[in-house]
Amino acid sequence: MTAITGQQGNNNIAAINQSGGHSVAAISQNGEHNSALLNQNGFNNRAALAQYGRGNNASVNQSGTNNTVYLVQAGIANDADITQTGFDNTAVVIDKGRNNLTQINQTGTNRNAGVVQNSAGMAIRITQN
Repeated sequence: MTAITGQQGNNNIAAINQSGGHSVAAISQNGEHNSALLNQNGFNNRAALAQYGRGNNASVNQSGTNNTVYLVQAGIANDADITQTGFDNTAVVIDKGRNNLTQINQTGTNRNAGVVQNSAGMAIRITQN
């Protein structure tokens, strides 16, 4: 297991919970008032989060094997919630605007999703079973 975190702004909150084996996690928050929660349960799960603006919230839950998440929220007040249950699932999210919402729920095997929101007030919800 590997867990990496880095916070430079004020009032940022980051939590990484890992159980299982060979999991990798990374969180970097440069702005302020960002919140990130990363839960990994299983084997060979990878995740990377980066929130550069302020007021961004990210929640990632991985349960299973070989699941991957990339997340970047560079704007203000973006929310992302990703849940992966199963095997070999991939989710990629980029929010550069403000007040965007992204929800991805992946259950099963070999599910792929990609989201880019470069505007304001957008909402994307993806469910893959």
